[in-house]
Amino acid sequence: MPLDLKALGKEYVKGEFRRHKTFGTDKVQSVLWQQAKENRQNSTEKAYFGTILPEEKQELMQEATKPNSQFGITDSMKPKI
Repeated sequence: MPLDLKALGKEYVKGEFRRHKTFGTDKVQSVLWQQAKENRQNSTEKAYFGTILPEEKQELMQEATKPNSQFGITDSMKPKI
């Protein structure tokens, strides 16, 4: 990491610790509850991972990831004990 960026990061962290040195537990608890409330409100949004595939590619993916039943054991093949 370049020295100037490293120095900037160190100063930022030191400043943050100095500013929050007097934070009481009541203030911390208030901030955490506020963040938890915001997270619950935002959790109703649908999360998307990756890209949206066209229907044709979705079908291909489903076929390619199907479990192979060639060697599967069915109920009639299980030994009876």
